[in-house]
Amino acid sequence: MFQTGSRCGGLHTTDGWASAGCEGVETFPLWPHPEYAKLQAQGQWQGYAPEPIELEVFLNEWLPNMQDNLVQLAVFPAESFQAVIVPASQLLQDIKAELQNYE
Repeated sequence: MFQTGSRCGGLHTTDGWASAGCEGVETFPLWPHPEYAKLQAQGQWQGYAPEPIELEVFLNEWLPNMQDNLVQLAVFPAESFQAVIVPASQLLQDIKAELQNYE
């Protein structure tokens, strides 16, 4: 699953990245493939398009920044924004642990 050049992605417009909030907690939706993200580009995210994020940049820049700003990740949100909500620190730890299986 994870290789050099691997990507994950979110939804993006010229105004920025899609996000959602619930009870004062900001969440960033994240999908493993652009086709899944594209299916969610409707309603409040109409006009957004899938945008890849290089895995190394995501691990080294995005997740530490999200952790500092207490942003949670909505992993693979589907219909009605049902997703697994994970703290950035946990996702960073989990991905790094998984990457060790590929070294």
